Amino acid sequence: MGNPHVLAIPYPAQGHVIPLMELAQCLVKHSFKVTFVNTEFNHKRVMNALSDKDSVGDQIHLVSIPDGLEPWEDRNDLGKLSEAIFQVMPGKLEELIEKINGSGSDNISCIIADETCSVIYVAFGSFTVFDQTQFQELALGLELANRPFLWVVRPDITDETIDAYPIGFKDRVATHGCMVGWAPQQKVLGHPSIACFLSHCGWNSTMEGVSNGIPFLCWPYFADQFLNQSYICDVWKVGLGFSRDERGIITQGEIKDKVEQLLSDQTFKERALDIKEKAMGDIKEGGHSHKNFNNFIEWMKA
Repeated sequence: MGNPHVLAIPYPAQGHVIPLMELAQCLVKHSFKVTFVNTEFNHKRVMNALSDKDSVGDQIHLVSIPDGLEPWEDRNDLGKLSEAIFQVMPGKLEELIEKINGSGSDNISCIIADETCSVIYVAFGSFTVFDQTQFQELALGLELANRPFLWVVRPDITDETIDAYPIGFKDRVATHGCMVGWAPQQKVLGHPSIACFLSHCGWNSTMEGVSNGIPFLCWPYFADQFLNQSYICDVWKVGLGFSRDERGIITQGEIKDKVEQLLSDQTFKERALDIKEKAMGDIKEGGHSHKNFNNFIEWMKA
């Protein structure tokens, strides 16, 4: 067996390219081979900046793929850049992997991707149940959004006893989608890769999303979840709800549209971070929640 072959993919910004390159150089010292993937725009900048004394070595191969923007378009418009990236780069990356693996050289054994605020986290708590039609529309909506996602799919989340996924869905999203039976939600929401939380708006999920500064896509199921959605969307203004069609179904197109609307408007993230800061300040010593709790303790002891 040859040396492990890592595909390294930084988010296309200098503050991400340099740290991942440093990691790649560390991997090479431990006998790894690295294919380092930049966008065509950043690849030219890197190659122009390199001199012989700055050589990355034989074990790091620099390659490029398109970022979806024309050469003259502004890469400082992060909303536009991110939208183009997620429309174009997954397919180009898949082509690159197939080319490498089919070339007779060492196959890719690991992918290291550096993306901040890019992943849709999808979780519906312990009780939400979908019929097969709605479950498949949700799956196809996530596919249509064409963004990385982590979807918590409980074994009993549908009323079907067989595989409820659309035919071919798992294969089509294999490069950017992950379905799991359980996830450590607090840790997931605290990770910088998470862009938004598609949630049933249970109170625990609401508090965990708010305390981590994450915008919401709201899909309440019953009870207080509808009131929590009102706080998220109408009071705090850190999320969007979905509209149902005449059948009562949230369609794949509606899911795609709301994902794009939420993630293309940076004010949702800004407000979510502002509420996070206020919430964290309230629970610190001297904050409102901290004082209220101490008052409660004193009242209980009286």
